[in-house]
Amino acid sequence: MVFMTTDLVFQYIIPMVVTAVFYQRIIHKLREREKWRKTSLEQCSSSDEMLDNDLKEKRRTVKLLIFIVLLFALSWLPYHLFYPIWEYFLVPRNIHFGGYDITIILALHSFAVTSICYNPFLYWGFNKTFKREIMRIFRLI
Repeated sequence: MVFMTTDLVFQYIIPMVVTAVFYQRIIHKLREREKWRKTSLEQCSSSDEMLDNDLKEKRRTVKLLIFIVLLFALSWLPYHLFYPIWEYFLVPRNIHFGGYDITIILALHSFAVTSICYNPFLYWGFNKTFKREIMRIFRLI
């Protein structure tokens, strides 16, 4: 029970809270920068188009940050839910998976650690500069 609680706190709850706090700070900075940039761009003649592009870029950035956090949370949640369910509900009732308990745990852990593999695809979808640079790199190969 101590292991499960420690594991949940240090490998799921604390990373989620830290990530959420720092991403919230990033979003706050983007909004502050947007206010500053809006006042400086209002003096330009083509400010409407620049403001629209800047606003779209910020929205994509915020969506990217949200998707990264959601993917991490959804990837690790099954792994962290399985232990308490197994320990508190299945083991006391002598419900086993025919010796496949460790296989289920390994499968859930494997799925969880793949969360980091999705990030480049998210960057590809939400960041035009990242997409352009990756295309340039692949042309060089």
